Amino acid sequence: MPGQQLVCVWQAVHALAPNLDKITSDDLCTITEHFQKLSSCQSFDDNLFNNLTSGGDKIDFYSYQKFIDTSLRDKGVPTSVLYQEIEAHCWKLIEGSYRANILNSKYAKRLWLIVNRLTNENTFPPTVPGDVFMWLVEKVASELKQMWRGEKPVSPMTFTAILSYLEGNIFSKCSLDDVYKCIDALYHWLVEEIIKTGWMYKRTRKQANWTNWTKRWCVLTPRHLVYYDKGKVGASGKRGEMLITTHTVIENLPEYKGMIHKLQDRFKISNIPYLEMELAPADGATIRRGWVSALEELIKCAKLGTTPVQKLLQERYGKSSDASGEAKENGEIKEIVATLDESQVKARKESVRLLGRSNPTESKEAKLSQDLKKVEVSETDGMSKRDEQHDNANMVSEVQEKIKAVFMQIDTDGNGKIDYKEFDCFIKGLGLQMNEREIKLIYESIDKDKSGCVSFHEFSDYFGNTIMSEEALGLSESKLRGAFLQADRDGTGTVSM
Repeated sequence: MPGQQLVCVWQAVHALAPNLDKITSDDLCTITEHFQKLSSCQSFDDNLFNNLTSGGDKIDFYSYQKFIDTSLRDKGVPTSVLYQEIEAHCWKLIEGSYRANILNSKYAKRLWLIVNRLTNENTFPPTVPGDVFMWLVEKVASELKQMWRGEKPVSPMTFTAILSYLEGNIFSKCSLDDVYKCIDALYHWLVEEIIKTGWMYKRTRKQANWTNWTKRWCVLTPRHLVYYDKGKVGASGKRGEMLITTHTVIENLPEYKGMIHKLQDRFKISNIPYLEMELAPADGATIRRGWVSALEELIKCAKLGTTPVQKLLQERYGKSSDASGEAKENGEIKEIVATLDESQVKARKESVRLLGRSNPTESKEAKLSQDLKKVEVSETDGMSKRDEQHDNANMVSEVQEKIKAVFMQIDTDGNGKIDYKEFDCFIKGLGLQMNEREIKLIYESIDKDKSGCVSFHEFSDYFGNTIMSEEALGLSESKLRGAFLQADRDGTGTVSM
């Protein structure tokens, strides 16, 4: 599975012995012995470590990962804390092995951590597949507003090769400040996995009375909601955190009216019976819908034993999760797609039939006959033409109602038009990792008359040609369609935001 932090151990072995073509138990043992000095680790049994080898010196990554979790991790220490310490220690061991011409040590390390998340854990030397490397370069170029065109590499790329390529072809053409901002953005996304941030009013309850409302800077990651003092974002300003687990429950709440505060868009996060937390946006830029949608996605990921970034990387690698819960969800998505396809086919057939009645010429009849063959679907034997027409009309109506429901959900102010801010919130609420340029391009393609607002007619045309059709092959359209189908679990057109 991509996104594995312990790839750093494979990276360390390769950096210290770059001529090795396979990882051996002796090399791995040398690195692992260093970890016993870490506060989150304990001494390990050499016999247990020796059991990792199979068929000579061959080491299986997941067997090693299991060994670290069960034999090296100190009792009570979260796995995430252990992995972070191991990554930091591996970098200290190998920092001098890499020669960066542009990046300083801090940002070379951050780029190394980013590449670790993209590395195929089943390779040694550890490498990033060519297409995933291209995806990374595209992201870097986009962040730096650079025009970049390249051919797919013949072979996978090591970290040393990636560092050399980025410095020589992209970083050298940009200011150092912009390069560091770019790496920071990718680091926050792929490594820290910061999902949402914003100022929030919060109060908590631990089996007793509620605390007073306080304003905090909240940072949402796959496993925690961390809150900080105003102006003290960082370790020194951290005031507390709430775990996101498989048992976490999200609940929307009505407006709060108190002596001091009047809070709208309030919602509650509960880990009953341990802790309850109520939150409300402290500024107009933060919307409850986006937070609730993100939290629901994180709870689902927790049940699958993954994170949003790992899911994204799995798609890049063409892999799917082995978890039964995800397999079930995939089946539900396929069922929705099949339903949408059937609606589209029947709607097309009805349109062709109606056109045929108003254009009875022989040449047009021949063309319509060909169109009918393309959209022909099996129907129940014995169905009368009247029943068939009624069924098709219902299908068309269902499609229109679905589109209307989505439009009304995006149009939060109810003025009958979708402005860019509303569309931007909708895209981000779906959890799509799109930059502002990609979102703007989609919005402009919907806004056919370039009025700055999207009417229902414009939205209906675009929606019908993307979400309701598999013929739209653009990358952005595919992302949008996939995200919508996952959010529209019941097929009603109302998505979970």
